[in-house]
Amino acid sequence: MEETISQNNPFPHFNFHVNSVWVKRGLIFVISLLSILLAIYYIYHQSVHTRAASITSLYPIPQTMNVAVGDTITIPVVVNTKDESLTGAMLRLNFDPKEIQPISIVSGGFLPVVLSGGKVTTSSVTITLGCEPTSPKKGTGILAQITAKVIGPIGSNSMTQMTFDSTTVLTAIGDTNNVSDEKIPLTMTIQIPKPTIP
Repeated sequence: MEETISQNNPFPHFNFHVNSVWVKRGLIFVISLLSILLAIYYIYHQSVHTRAASITSLYPIPQTMNVAVGDTITIPVVVNTKDESLTGAMLRLNFDPKEIQPISIVSGGFLPVVLSGGKVTTSSVTITLGCEPTSPKKGTGILAQITAKVIGPIGSNSMTQMTFDSTTVLTAIGDTNNVSDEKIPLTMTIQIPKPTIP
């Protein structure tokens, strides 16, 4: 029996050796692939975390408000630039014209140069602001102040919003893209006045 095996396979340990080599190569390939995938996963999540930490925010103060028909309201619009150095802003905010009547929009002082004065329509306000040439702005501040009047609806409670238009733009040093990442609306509850008891 030993003779037959020896004649059929003069190198009885060769197959085992070849298989061992391929197994080792396969393991090395799998380990290398896993290492690359883990590195990509780590870099991606670090990138997402860093980007999340530097998101520029636009928001009103407060973000919710109870109002009544006939009220005149003032709404500060705030920016938090996070890591960006802001050079300019074009703000456009929209209202439901059946419920809110825009009156004016003026600079809040954070970007002090008024490039295009406040424009008011029946349903929106727009202003374009910039910084001094050598003084880009970083941090949190009031970009604009909006004044509006509550005109409806009459006879029932309602909710309405002031929203940032998709054309709103923030510009910053070193970034050719619009950096207005997060835009938070103002939600207003229009309440029915309580009847006066004689």
